[in-house]
Amino acid sequence: MSIQLTLDGHSFSAHGLDGEFPGEEPVEAELLTARTMLVPEEVLGTGDAGTLLAANGMAPAAEERAVCSLPVQGIVAVMAAHREALRQAEEKLGDRILYTTPLLREVQAGTPTVWAYRTAGLLYIKVYDGSLRFAGKAANSGFPATTPRRAASC
Repeated sequence: MSIQLTLDGHSFSAHGLDGEFPGEEPVEAELLTARTMLVPEEVLGTGDAGTLLAANGMAPAAEERAVCSLPVQGIVAVMAAHREALRQAEEKLGDRILYTTPLLREVQAGTPTVWAYRTAGLLYIKVYDGSLRFAGKAANSGFPATTPRRAASC
């Protein structure tokens, strides 16, 4: 299932929500949004997700809500997504839904590497030089579109 923001509009994979998610296993939802930032796990404890986004100049809009991922190697993704899309997903999956972002995808980089992933009008970029040096995203309507984790303090 993916939640996507495209061309300043919101789209949600309705067929994904209509599907069945049997069992008790968590269901990972990848949020595709320009309002995404990575923070060290310990920083998340110093404020709520919305406050952290606002401090970085990405305050959630009135129709958005901030959510977090589970930590991955000590890093947490903080993201803003459309409230209604989140409500629908959480209504269907309850506490089983876990949020993530392409910026948390693990990359095996033993040499200097630039990783890029383009989807839904967004370009996600990671730069490695022995360790992660940069992770970010860019929104550009000129990109052609292509295609859970929860932190307790969110």
